[in-house]
Amino acid sequence: MKEEQKNNEILKLIAGSLTNEISLENRKKLDKWILESSENHALYNNYVKTWKLFNQTELTNEINIDAEWNHLKRLTRISDKKLTGFKPAIFMRYAAAIIIIVSITTLAYIFTLKTPQKELVAKIQMIENTLPDGSVVSLNSGSKLTYPETFRSDKRKVSLSGEAFFEVTSNPLQPFIIDAGNVIIEVVGTSFYVRSIPGEINVEVIVKTGKVAVYTKNNPSQKKLLIQGEHGIFNFNETNIEKLPENNENYIGWKTHKLSFKNETLKNVVHTLERTYNKNISVSSSVSNCTITVTFNNQSFDAVINVLKATLNIQIIQKENYVEISGQGCRL
Repeated sequence: MKEEQKNNEILKLIAGSLTNEISLENRKKLDKWILESSENHALYNNYVKTWKLFNQTELTNEINIDAEWNHLKRLTRISDKKLTGFKPAIFMRYAAAIIIIVSITTLAYIFTLKTPQKELVAKIQMIENTLPDGSVVSLNSGSKLTYPETFRSDKRKVSLSGEAFFEVTSNPLQPFIIDAGNVIIEVVGTSFYVRSIPGEINVEVIVKTGKVAVYTKNNPSQKKLLIQGEHGIFNFNETNIEKLPENNENYIGWKTHKLSFKNETLKNVVHTLERTYNKNISVSSSVSNCTITVTFNNQSFDAVINVLKATLNIQIIQKENYVEISGQGCRL
């Protein structure tokens, strides 16, 4: 009920804005709602466009407002004494605005009902799937992608929770949009990586080919453009997007199973292995800062662990999905 009341209040604020019958306080409330998300901003713009078309038809000039108002008073038995200072023309325009808004909202709701959503979930291993437009998405374990059975004609929008690599089919007239929590990624045709893990303060985007635009829901006008080889990091605490160069493809090791480390500490290597092979690995402080230079190409987790064991002279204990690494210290 609270959500319904909020929606009704927003409709009234929009109607007041369209008819120029809105107070400064209500204008601030409406502006705040518009800035909350790109969806709200787009919806408001649609209302404005439709209202302008309505005015262009000059329907109000074809209607005898006084006659219609007298007819309404007879039906509702409203007394003029109770309506001191009331302006029928403003009321009729306000009512027209409400009718238009409700009509658009109803059509949007019906459209949503006719577009069933599908979920792609990677539970314990990486999965790959082709979307309705031909784009290919790879999901790392523990990740979920939500998308419609049929994309809209003006955009291809999906929602991501977790890690994914996208190879998007090019279509300049139908941009591909990813909702990653508070961050929106918008592309036309390219391949890129997105990491949006619930509970983490960062959302990461790394572009492999092409370019993408990244922006926050609260500030859609401030877009950050990332091109091939760039790494964008959005921090929720700092509310900004940092752009860095990226020349390490270990970020998609879970997809390619190709990993390369150069003078990397064991604790950082282990962090990558956890994401690549979906394992829980602990490293004792005695060996966590040992460094290693090694390359793995489509090797199993057991083979990787054996290489680390032989190279660094460490002890490894495996218990189902849990691995414990320890040792006396780094080999000189």
